Amino acid sequence: MIAGYPLSAETGFLHQAVRHLRQAGKLEVELEIETMGGFPVGRSRKYFARKVLAHRPDVVVLQFGSIDASAPLRRGFGVRWLFRKDTRSRGLFKKGIPGSEGVSPQPPAPLDLFKWRLRNLGSEILLVPPRTPLNSYLTAILSMVDECRDAGSAVVVLSPFVIGGGRGNRFARRYTLALEQQLSRVPGAWFLDAHSLLSKERRSEMLLRDGFHLSARAHQILGVALGQLLAKVAQGDCATLANDPKSGQPN
Repeated sequence: MIAGYPLSAETGFLHQAVRHLRQAGKLEVELEIETMGGFPVGRSRKYFARKVLAHRPDVVVLQFGSIDASAPLRRGFGVRWLFRKDTRSRGLFKKGIPGSEGVSPQPPAPLDLFKWRLRNLGSEILLVPPRTPLNSYLTAILSMVDECRDAGSAVVVLSPFVIGGGRGNRFARRYTLALEQQLSRVPGAWFLDAHSLLSKERRSEMLLRDGFHLSARAHQILGVALGQLLAKVAQGDCATLANDPKSGQPN
């Protein structure tokens, strides 16, 4: 999603943020995007230095968590057995990982919203856990942040995004709050609470049909916020953010 998938790359929030830097900030920016689609943060961490820090970036933007915080139904005990014989149910339940199926760039229809609720109900009944435990998620993110700082790169971390299923979305919010608290203690690290920004709007307007990937409107919201934050990082001007307890940014 950091590259805009399944929408065009130009629609993606990172491309929009860079356009803001080039136009409003009058800055020369070289953009490199390394995507690890479908990778939870623990697995991505293994490739981080080789794929990202090898570019010797001035600023690194990290975004992980939507996959980690999701509670896919297939992680519930016995789900495959429960639903495999009912062909009418298979269309709703056979894909447990959000976004693992062919992703439509279209907004959700009423039937899609019904599927979100039905899948979430199954996850709630089975008490499906998040794919990555919170402690493991924080350890991986903070490790990559430390690697950035050791390499001399400033680092901006985006929280998990909103998720269509209520259970996964609650996990995403919990991970966001914990991540903000941890990063507030790390000099040279910046935090953008993407979850709160997107939660101000209806989830049906922020997500595509699968209830996981971001809509064009969501990318626009994040692109503006990230572009403004990156301008401050590039200028080394954190005074406003440091003195504003509602900004969602660490000192």
